[in-house]
Amino acid sequence: MELERRRLLAVVAAGAVAGCGTSGSDATETDDSERASGGDGTATPTSTATPSAATPTPTATPSETPTPSSTPTATDTPTRSPTPTETTTPTSTPTPTATPTPVDPGEPGFSASAYDGTSGDEVEIPVSTGEFDTLHLVVGDEEEVNFEVAASILDGTGDFAVTVVVDTDAGGSDSAWLTSAADGDTVSITATAAGENLEEMGIASYPLELYESPDRSTRVDSATLSLTP
Repeated sequence: MELERRRLLAVVAAGAVAGCGTSGSDATETDDSERASGGDGTATPTSTATPSAATPTPTATPSETPTPSSTPTATDTPTRSPTPTETTTPTSTPTPTATPTPVDPGEPGFSASAYDGTSGDEVEIPVSTGEFDTLHLVVGDEEEVNFEVAASILDGTGDFAVTVVVDTDAGGSDSAWLTSAADGDTVSITATAAGENLEEMGIASYPLELYESPDRSTRVDSATLSLTP
């Protein structure tokens, strides 16, 4: 302690010598120092201020730079392939077979009650066969006109009719007195009764008779053929 006090006095004395011209405030300071020594000459040690730890200046925390959000790249929407449409093969509708309308064969007989012609020419006599396949025709009368020809007529075309051609000039030749106008039909002579050396049917009115059978038991129809010059 003594050593400390002396050191303090030396410091004070040195200060007094160096600052003899110092104002009274310094003397006051000396007195204060002495009072600080306790008045008994013992210097009270001056407490050394413990330097306060420097408060570190807070370092600014660097702001985190936000990472820019990546803009999503638009994904092309895949083009949808069109679903192939199944082609339906149209079912062919069968064409219905037309049912033929039954044709009314009509009544058998001549198409007219009288026919006219010229002696030496051909005369057509249309005949309806009706429901019969075959009918029998007689042209003339041996007793009345000295001429008579019988023939069977057959419908071969299915039209329920036969056109008979009377060749009035067939006598003395290879031609038949009666033939068919259509190739599909048939006229067949079954009997002939004519005057001797008759070359043609003369001017007269010839009866026409149509029968169901060759025996002439059932007559179907009758007409006349008149020949003129």
